[in-house]
Amino acid sequence: MRRKKIVMDEKGEIVQSSMRRSKTNKYIQELDLLHYVERNVNNLFVVQKNFLIEIKKEIINQKNIFVIEFKKSAK
Repeated sequence: MRRKKIVMDEKGEIVQSSMRRSKTNKYIQELDLLHYVERNVNNLFVVQKNFLIEIKKEIINQKNIFVIEFKKSAK
């Protein structure tokens, strides 16, 4: 599986994604990723729906940026 990555800002808006927009929105809704962004988590690993998801918080230009990376799939 190619590494999938979504970059979001602290408001939950998509800054960058390695997937098509429709697939990105689908993953955000199905896996409830906004929940983690709103809680302002840092360096969290989550297992949901056969995905190992890593959520990292970075500060770029005095803004919180969340990098959500899908590490593995059971498929």
